[in-house]
Amino acid sequence: MENIITNLEEAKRSCYDLGRQHSAYGSQPLKIAYWEEFTLTMMATLEEGYPQVEKDELKAWHTFLHFINENMIDGYHDALPYSNKAP
Repeated sequence: MENIITNLEEAKRSCYDLGRQHSAYGSQPLKIAYWEEFTLTMMATLEEGYPQVEKDELKAWHTFLHFINENMIDGYHDALPYSNKAP
C-alpha cells in the first residue's frame, strides 16, 4: 500500500489502462451500475471476511476502491468506440 501512495500517478495510470483493457470484453458497454456493484461487493467481502477491521480502515479501503473504480471507468470509456459509449 505504501508504494501506491508514493506512486499515485503510476497507480492511476495502471487502473486507467486496466479499464481500457476491459473495453474489449464484450460487444455492449458495461453499465455504470456494474462498476459501482464491484466496489460494493469488494467492501462487503472485506467487512464480512474481516470483521475486526476498524471503521477508519474501512473508510480508507472504500476510498482506495473508489480510486481504482473511477480510474478504470475513465480508461474504459476512453477506449470505447464513439458509437458504443453508454449514455
